[in-house]
Amino acid sequence: MKLLQIIFVLFSIIQIGYSQNRVNYSQYMHNHQIFNPAYMDANKSVGGSMLYRMQWMGFEGAPNTLIGNGFYNFKKHSFNLQLLNENITIFKHLEAGFSYSYSINLGRYTRMSLGIKATYNQLSANYGSLSYFDGGDAALSGSMSTFDINFGGGLFVRSSDWFAGIGAPYIFNNRNLDPQMSLFGSVEYDHFYLTGGYKMADNYMYVLYPTALVKWTKGARLPLHLI
Repeated sequence: MKLLQIIFVLFSIIQIGYSQNRVNYSQYMHNHQIFNPAYMDANKSVGGSMLYRMQWMGFEGAPNTLIGNGFYNFKKHSFNLQLLNENITIFKHLEAGFSYSYSINLGRYTRMSLGIKATYNQLSANYGSLSYFDGGDAALSGSMSTFDINFGGGLFVRSSDWFAGIGAPYIFNNRNLDPQMSLFGSVEYDHFYLTGGYKMADNYMYVLYPTALVKWTKGARLPLHLI
């Protein structure tokens, strides 16, 4: 019996937990460039967007996320810059990306674009700002920072009444671990985003344009977002 208790305690100590490791985009219609490098805004030559989200307002260290992107279109070429800054308690995530896409006319009203993307990711944690009871714990002091480079690609097809696309902004599985303390780490799996929409009605009074986004990643259920 005592041996079983020891085994249970050891198992509890080495147990590892995993949670969401990529940002979810509830307002995905305004952030296509973030998760699909092939997306191209055909209506503007220069533009951009910004999204800020704060969760659990009133709680110290509550999660907050800032997402921004800017693009420049020149004929069939599109250049895009993306920035993501995410904070939760002592942990910070900074991501900067650059994407390029090239479009091809498939018909009078249909255009297909292909895109590639390069991303710089940085994770940091400031353990020294923690308040805890065990003040002599050397592991909970100082700070850490890790970074990685990732690449992605995508395809996007747009017509006058519909659109469809598939994006893979991260095609490599990055594993960022603190080499000294091993208290905080990130195992970032590749993600695939499938989007589509169809314009059902368009007149002077209203526009009915239902859309959907499906995201797939290893070890997670298949979420579906509808707008």
